[in-house]
Amino acid sequence: MNGSENAGGDLRRHIRRRRRKVAVALGAVAVLAVATVGVLVGTHVVEVVVEPADADAVLTREKGVLLTVGRRVLLYSDEGTVEVAADGFTPSRTFVSRNSTAKRLAVHLDALPGRVTIEVDSAGEFLVRVDGRIVGSKSELDIELTAGRHAVTIEGPRIRRFEEEIDVTGRGVAQTFSFSPIIGETVRFMVAAEPSFARILVDGIHAGTGVYSGELSPGVHELAVEADDYAPHRRSVEIPPDGSAHDLGTITLAPLPAVVSISSVPDGATVLIDGEYRGDSPLRLELAANHDYALSIRKTGFRQADDVLRPLPNARIERAYDLASKTYQAHVTANMPAEVAVNGRVVGTAPVTIEVSDDDRITAVAEGFVAKPVRVRPGGGDTRRYAFKLLEPARFAYEAADAETTAPGGIRLRKFAPATFDARESEQSPPKEVELSRPFYFAVHETTVAAFRAFRSGFSPESEAEHPAVSVTWQDAARFCNWLSAEAGLAPAYVFGGAFARLDAGSTGFRLPTEAEWEAVARYDFATGRIRGRPSAWGASPAIPRAFANVAGRELRTRGVPFLPDHVDNHAGIAPVGTYPPNFNGIHDLAGNVSEWVNDYYRAGPFEPDATTDPLGPHTGTDHVVKGANHLSAVRNALSPGYRTFAANKSESVGFRVARWIR
Repeated sequence: MNGSENAGGDLRRHIRRRRRKVAVALGAVAVLAVATVGVLVGTHVVEVVVEPADADAVLTREKGVLLTVGRRVLLYSDEGTVEVAADGFTPSRTFVSRNSTAKRLAVHLDALPGRVTIEVDSAGEFLVRVDGRIVGSKSELDIELTAGRHAVTIEGPRIRRFEEEIDVTGRGVAQTFSFSPIIGETVRFMVAAEPSFARILVDGIHAGTGVYSGELSPGVHELAVEADDYAPHRRSVEIPPDGSAHDLGTITLAPLPAVVSISSVPDGATVLIDGEYRGDSPLRLELAANHDYALSIRKTGFRQADDVLRPLPNARIERAYDLASKTYQAHVTANMPAEVAVNGRVVGTAPVTIEVSDDDRITAVAEGFVAKPVRVRPGGGDTRRYAFKLLEPARFAYEAADAETTAPGGIRLRKFAPATFDARESEQSPPKEVELSRPFYFAVHETTVAAFRAFRSGFSPESEAEHPAVSVTWQDAARFCNWLSAEAGLAPAYVFGGAFARLDAGSTGFRLPTEAEWEAVARYDFATGRIRGRPSAWGASPAIPRAFANVAGRELRTRGVPFLPDHVDNHAGIAPVGTYPPNFNGIHDLAGNVSEWVNDYYRAGPFEPDATTDPLGPHTGTDHVVKGANHLSAVRNALSPGYRTFAANKSESVGFRVARWIR
């Protein structure tokens, strides 16, 4: 075999190997094509149509064997879930299934609301509504609104009603809208409410408790008077632009009726209310509140039961009466060793068990102490328990006294019990306990011009009757107190010698409060036995609550005098007494309006009582202590109940209130 033959054999072998490789490659391509066709044949394809069309949506697999290609879903498993999401829209989870014959699936995305900031620049109080819904009264409000046009309304007692439409982009876009409502000419507006604790709202803003006297812009305002357990009163008030004062007088709320359930043993007794037949027991009926009702339960052959009901508004009252005359085993205890007397006859020493009958009077007796007797009431079980609390005469006098009393001139006073309180200025100061051992009455309001005119006709003719009486010397205030005592048939509290006056500590006539009493009523919560007015009248918060008291609020910002820029009190000058809410002891205007004379002579420095029990201050002096902030007070420490200053002469920012000992 020569070389040419060898070369020909190699070429043939090479060609055969090439043919085998091509055949293998063609076979692989054929297998792959067959497999691909098989996969495509077994895939369920769904096209997702997203609305709105401009939403730049992205599809993401949530569950199942599937692929997302653009807006298409290639589903290999029987079912699956796809999340459809786009910026500015709420994501949507969409279910796909092989069982569905639809090749197109519509998905609607909900646009996110817009993040809207409403800024209001106003010196007056205001309320912001969007589409009629209240959103707040702050200078900056952050809310969410749907895309589109919305109506913004800003209204308040002293501002012109403002209304404007805003266009909200939505889709999570942040927008800021700024408004500056105008405070224009205002008209004097007055309204009172009964009961005195009713809340007065003007344009949805709390304007006062029991009484409101302030300024309103001309136009229509919404007035609401509300109180717990009373039917609310709402009305529209149109203020004319002629500048004349607008006085609505007193709005009296109707108390909600009480529901009274009356039962008796035996049943079927006749029930009479004020002598009128109302049904047979058991009986359930409604009675108007705050009235006295004479109740009689009668059944032939049984003892009659009589009672007096005075239901409170919206009360739920249950009364059960046993008409059979019977005796009871009474277990009598006392808070100290004491004799027990029934109808004036001593029957033993507490604790003791005695037999009593209906209408018996039981009391406990101990030397130097007094207890309130009790009457055995019909009905109930066969066993009674009576626990007597014997008190020292001063405490007993407090318990027996009316919760409130009215002095000549319509001056209301509220009673306060003996108490020991911490009179220190701050928590960092050492404790300073002061005891008030005598119960006393303290005026709810500062003495008004009207009350002082009853004593001195022609006083301050330019002043309004319900404003506090100012420009009154301490001696004038003391003489007014003696006049009140004479009108009430009480001994005078002050003994005058020329221009000087001495307090008779044994008198229960009207007088100025002592500094210790003023401090206690302003700081110490007599109901709970704890300090609440430290360091400020409203407590420890650095911010003064809105419309809390009449001090130098931002109403004074155009008058060239110091003012508190963060406080709004609705008055640029002196306000009628009781315009602002009472403190925790039910006393008005201790935190502002006008400063007040008190009984004590002045001694420099902080309040340092000359005695720890019933201090009356120094025996002599030339100046008297003045307590409390007033409508021009713009210094923070002047807003503390512990703030004290002095004066010898009258001042346009100093008034007074009255007090007297109960015993």
